[in-house]
Amino acid sequence: MKRKTASPNSEEPVAAEFVYNCYSSYSDFDGEPYNTIKKHRIVKRTKKRVYVDAEQYEKSSGSDHWYDYVQSSFVLDRDELETIGKADRAARDWWNHRTYYTDPSIFFAEKSLDSQTDCFRNLGVSIDATVQEVQAAYR
Repeated sequence: MKRKTASPNSEEPVAAEFVYNCYSSYSDFDGEPYNTIKKHRIVKRTKKRVYVDAEQYEKSSGSDHWYDYVQSSFVLDRDELETIGKADRAARDWWNHRTYYTDPSIFFAEKSLDSQTDCFRNLGVSIDATVQEVQAAYR
């Protein structure tokens, strides 16, 4: 998703770019699963890297000027992010949700694919099995 923001050297608007930290978790209250999507602003792109604002983007947090984003950032691999649509953040914390997507729909597509492979695994057939093989395994 792109948004118009002010350029540092002129009043001409430039497009703001974002990456999304998507993950699934379970509610502490009732144990129900839920999905979380956190939006982070891309601060800078170089030949090999993409610098991303470490803080979640909040529309109300700043005036959208370039100096609002002089904060701590982290690095993603640009080639991986642009070719695959996702990149992992290198972090020391194992509990930190570190996969960032160019579009949340990629996360949901991966999630549905994972649930499909579980079905094939439960039936004991490969993912490229024919309809007849799946029906035979189900019976």
